[in-house]
Amino acid sequence: MATKTITLTGKASWAKVFEQNKDDKGFEGAYLAHDGACTINLELDSENFATLKDSGSAKRGSVGENGMNVKLVRKWTDVEWAGGAPKVTKPDGTPWVYETDGPIPNGSRVEATASVYTTRYRPGTRLETVHVLEVAEFEDRESAEVEDEMPF
Repeated sequence: MATKTITLTGKASWAKVFEQNKDDKGFEGAYLAHDGACTINLELDSENFATLKDSGSAKRGSVGENGMNVKLVRKWTDVEWAGGAPKVTKPDGTPWVYETDGPIPNGSRVEATASVYTTRYRPGTRLETVHVLEVAEFEDRESAEVEDEMPF
């Protein structure tokens, strides 16, 4: 199978797509050998999930409230041309800069591109770019109502 590039649109959560907030360890140390990884969880509708499956990707996903949840990963140090942070852009197409723009808020609508490629064992899927289409508001934890007493 030749490498395919697919585009998926969905709601982002836990976007760790910058050097400053990459996942250094991963589940049970899965990313330690690669100096971490950039990851993003996407909630995909049925059409976008079908695009992922039709590409030959081995990603399975899990059932979410409004679709299928899929985690896209880009190892920090992989082969030279495939490591590091993905290109991340704002709704206007300009670069998203972590130092000034901060992390991508959960619930933001994004368009992510991924490469689906052949490996020795099964097709691999690698995060390539993230374009934020709509930026969600961060929940203000200070203004959230907190109960003074325990409910029991």
